[in-house]
Amino acid sequence: MTERPILFSGPMVRAILRNEKTQTRRVVKPVRGFERHNICRPDMAADPWAVWWHGDETDRVGCLQECHYGKPGDHLWVREKWASPDEDKSKPGRVAYDADGLCGCWIGSGEDRDFIAHGRILGASGYHECFPENGSTTFGLGKYSDIRSGEYPSYRYGWRPSIFMPRWASRTTLEITDVRVERVQDISEEDAWAEGVRPESGFAIAAYTKLWDKINAKRGYGWDLNPWVWVLEFKRLNV
Repeated sequence: MTERPILFSGPMVRAILRNEKTQTRRVVKPVRGFERHNICRPDMAADPWAVWWHGDETDRVGCLQECHYGKPGDHLWVREKWASPDEDKSKPGRVAYDADGLCGCWIGSGEDRDFIAHGRILGASGYHECFPENGSTTFGLGKYSDIRSGEYPSYRYGWRPSIFMPRWASRTTLEITDVRVERVQDISEEDAWAEGVRPESGFAIAAYTKLWDKINAKRGYGWDLNPWVWVLEFKRLNV
C-alpha cells in the first residue's frame, strides 16, 4: 500500500466529509515526447492501472502511462486550506481548517494520533481556542479575523494554501477503490453526483461542467476540449 497527497478545494472537502463525494477526475497529461524514441506501443498497455495516450482519435499511437495517484488499495491523504499558530509547523500541533471552520489540536503521530477538537470558528466576530489573541504566543482565545489571508508566508498565523499542508495536519484519508480512464465528457449523471456537486436545479452534469471549467479551463484543459481523465473512486477511511 502506497500513500500519496491529493489537493481538494473547500467545497469538495465538505462534500467528502458529508460522504457525498466518492469520485474525483484528474487530467491525464500527455507524454508525447517519448514517442520519438519508439518507446510507446499500444501493446505495452497490459497493466490495468495504466493507460496509453492517444495522439488523436485516428492516431492509435501512445505511451504507457501509470496513474501517479495510485491503484486500488492505495491511500490518498487530503490537503486543504489550513492554518496553525505553532512555531514548528512540521510537527503535530494546533490547526484550523478553512473548509468548515473546525479547529483543534493533533496529539501523537501516525496511526496513533488523535484530534482534540476545540470547536468551530463562528465567523468574523467569533472566537475559537486555536489561535493566540493579538499575536500573543500564549495559548488562548483569538479572533477568526486574526487568521488573515495573504501571500504565504507573509503572516505568521495566516491561512496557508493546501499545497503547503504537511501530512500531520491532514484530517482525511481516502482509500482508492477503482481507477479507470475516460474522456471527461463521458461522465454520467450518477457519476456527476458522486463528484459531490449538488445542483439547485437542473442536471448534475451541467453543474459539474461549470466546476470543471472553473478549475481546469485556465490550465488548458477545458470541458470543450474533452481531455482524457483519471477517474478515481474512493472511500473515506477516518469517519
